[in-house]
Amino acid sequence: MTRAVLGLAAGLLVACSDPATTASDGPLEASPVVELGPAPDADLSPAPDVVVPVDQGLDASTRPAPVWFLHITDLHLGASSYADEALKTAIDYVVPVVNPTATLVTGDVTDDGSAGQWSAYLAAIQGKVAAYPLHLEIVGNHDKKGDGKGFFTGTQTGLAGGGMYGLSYVDAAQGRIEIVRTDTVDSTKALEQLLGYVSEDQVKDLEALPPSTVPVWRSIVLGHHPIDGVQGLKVLGTDKRLEQLLTHFAAEVYLCGHAHVSNLSWNKTTLVVQGPTLGKPEIAAPNPGFALVALDEEGPAARIFGLTKSSPAAVGWPLVLITAPADAGLGGTNPRAKPVTPGQATLTVRALGFSPGGIVAAEARVDGGGWLALNGADKPLWQGSVAVPAPGKHTLDVRVLAPEGAGTHTVSFSVEP
Repeated sequence: MTRAVLGLAAGLLVACSDPATTASDGPLEASPVVELGPAPDADLSPAPDVVVPVDQGLDASTRPAPVWFLHITDLHLGASSYADEALKTAIDYVVPVVNPTATLVTGDVTDDGSAGQWSAYLAAIQGKVAAYPLHLEIVGNHDKKGDGKGFFTGTQTGLAGGGMYGLSYVDAAQGRIEIVRTDTVDSTKALEQLLGYVSEDQVKDLEALPPSTVPVWRSIVLGHHPIDGVQGLKVLGTDKRLEQLLTHFAAEVYLCGHAHVSNLSWNKTTLVVQGPTLGKPEIAAPNPGFALVALDEEGPAARIFGLTKSSPAAVGWPLVLITAPADAGLGGTNPRAKPVTPGQATLTVRALGFSPGGIVAAEARVDGGGWLALNGADKPLWQGSVAVPAPGKHTLDVRVLAPEGAGTHTVSFSVEP
């Protein structure tokens, strides 16, 4: 498929999207969710830039970030009835309640890459998720089983002509968000697919793509494999190539999966969110779930939330994620978290709360003290301020109240002497 054809496909896709705001490239007409049409020819070249505006009720001129994303990985559709249940819960309940900027699926959508499993995936999401790139997928090692071509006909990314890797853009009120889609299964060798491999050609292709014509506010890189660990890219030495991409695109977050065990860590100043398996809990990785990731002016925030292993798979509502202040203990030690400076009287607090019944109230407290009400004028964003405590290390709790019960999130911060 030629670049010209890919560009045409991208233009048609954007025109058929369901935007709630106006993109920087000009106004777009609103229309229903795109129907999944015939598959394009398989093309391994980087995808064209695709821009879709999104509105979550936040006005950057009067309110700060955050924007937020739903990260799911390792669905393994077809592995068991639980995998089907977990995907249904995610699509039918989590996505509409969380209403993310985009849903980012980091591979192993299917368990064996068969045509039946890809068809089941499309049937599960058809008409229930936003058009690509507001719901997009990258490839995992299980997805390349069989003839390896099911990704092109069984995902929104593939059907949009996205190829195995490329760039997508989403325009939120806070600015343009760049999504870098990598293929960490970039090999025909089974061992390299299992352990993860990023080729030199892929890195060169991605770095050679022209930069966005609009300034990028934040950049997110997606890959199936972790960077470190016994199931990570470091085993075969291609972690350095992935790290090169993180640096090139100034990535704030790297989202991945593969290991089925969740973990939050840092690669220099990039937050690495290794999501749990959504659909294949096992003895070694018994806790299925998903991740919420937010981008705020003070840095990224992320939490892992679990699913029950019952039928149907259930979520422990309500969900809460503090996005400001930046959590000094996020992923071990957060290199982006800045201490509160002397003379600052109040500390800004921002948190996201989600519940099917709606969040009715949110409160914050410092070091286990009295609860102070937060303003929920921009639900699900709740914000307010607390008095800055004495110099030293402190904790901040945010509690949200919903018909389903209460949810709490705790972060740490420090105040300079």
